[in-house]
Amino acid sequence: MLVVVWVMLLGVKGWGQLYWHSIMFNDTTNLSMIVIDSAANNKWQIGYPHKSVFTKTKDNSMAIVTDTTNTLPINDTSVFYIKHYRNKNANTIPSYSISISFQSKLDGDSNDIGIIEISPDTGRHWVNVVTQSAQYGIQYFYPVPCLNGSTMNLPNTDSGWQSVYFSMMYWPAANSGFPVLWNADTFLIRFTYITDSVNTPRDGWIIDNIQLVEGTESILETITNNSIISIAPNPVEDVLHIKRKIGVAKNESVQLMNMMGEVVFSGQWWVVGVELSVDVSGLAKGVYLLRYSCDKGEARERFVKE
Repeated sequence: MLVVVWVMLLGVKGWGQLYWHSIMFNDTTNLSMIVIDSAANNKWQIGYPHKSVFTKTKDNSMAIVTDTTNTLPINDTSVFYIKHYRNKNANTIPSYSISISFQSKLDGDSNDIGIIEISPDTGRHWVNVVTQSAQYGIQYFYPVPCLNGSTMNLPNTDSGWQSVYFSMMYWPAANSGFPVLWNADTFLIRFTYITDSVNTPRDGWIIDNIQLVEGTESILETITNNSIISIAPNPVEDVLHIKRKIGVAKNESVQLMNMMGEVVFSGQWWVVGVELSVDVSGLAKGVYLLRYSCDKGEARERFVKE
């Protein structure tokens, strides 16, 4: 079985302003973004799974799954799309990026493979977000997902559920030769599941809780002036250590911001020495921006809270 995902994503710009698009399958608000291919053999369905392996969704509501009831036949190809129109308020932004996250579980043979592809220009060009991630500056905030075989016995999963979260914020800088940047008004995401010729009953693929995030450059701001500070560990679970590289400084302050642009921590450099420790154990999992300022300048670092 082969899984292919095409992702059509709207541009996002930095930590200035974000546009969130949640696809929760029990809520019809954004379900129009889901387009299930009209091919007769297409198995993608929205609903509650009633299968041998897929017995429930991630949050006990509906999800999109390769057939909610039956195992998949051999040599089958099933496709659905996420079709996303760029936010009109972001159309004037020259640089553009987007992030996508979702929950994923697979039950297939060893030859069942998943592919995620992105098209920023309505399907004229496509990039594989796994095999071409380094080439096009696609950054993962969790381990690169397993998209072949079964995830049921993989370590670091929740009963086979993988958290998938990646960003295209570095795309333009990664390869200026890419045929198109984030300048189209429509982006595509395609999810395809293809079964092999081995007649082994399998449940296929189930996807839940899809989130698309567009943002302005100030929101998805990349690391700047990192000669001033360094942070560790990253990703972090409990305590984030911020080390000053510039010796003594005055009027120091630190802010942590979530992907909504909300300040979740703000404080002065109250620890004697060159290192500040911030307890982030109470923060929700996700990507955050750290902003540091002093009399010698400003610095920004992104980090992932696990």
